[in-house]
Amino acid sequence: MTEIAHRFVRAGDTRMHVAEAGSGPLVVLLHGFPETWYSWRHQLRALAAAGYHAVAPDQRGCGRTDQPNAVEDYTILHTVGDVIHLIDVLGAESAVLAGHDWGGVVAWHAALMRPDVVRGVVSLSTPFQPHADGPHLAGLRAGAGADTGIIAHDSTRTDFSAPIPTASLRANTGADRACSSTPGTPCPRSRDRFVESIFSAGRVVS
Repeated sequence: MTEIAHRFVRAGDTRMHVAEAGSGPLVVLLHGFPETWYSWRHQLRALAAAGYHAVAPDQRGCGRTDQPNAVEDYTILHTVGDVIHLIDVLGAESAVLAGHDWGGVVAWHAALMRPDVVRGVVSLSTPFQPHADGPHLAGLRAGAGADTGIIAHDSTRTDFSAPIPTASLRANTGADRACSSTPGTPCPRSRDRFVESIFSAGRVVS
């Protein structure tokens, strides 16, 4: 089985933790929220076996990557900048970006801002949307209603800097999704590893 290596790199002003495997054309895998590189563990090995250099960073504020305290340090310019710096640090002139959830938003904007660096975008669950004129949640409420899934959830969570109880993570991260040929079979080991990867962010309490 292909081994996944871990290291820290300096992406601009951000000390970034990355997991990587393989060699060849660069593919950067951007996780969603609240996730880490671990969401891409299977794809890292598959892409490496297919002849690519697959890299999954912990994005700014997540996992073992730097976590600035100021909200102003998490704009799309900052997150895209991290990715572009990362590609440069890895010694590549360009890369394909694959993003899930929030990672998809970062991938789309990176392609818009730096088409000379981003060769392509693979976006999972996040189709491209132009930049909104107003607050993110206000636009979602107008389009889908205030009681729809993620809108209701995000509306009730106003302090994202507060610690998240471990029990809540275990119950709600989706880490118990099926991992075998039997539908609905939970993955306790994967769940625990997933939660452990988020623990390292320093914003989780037991």
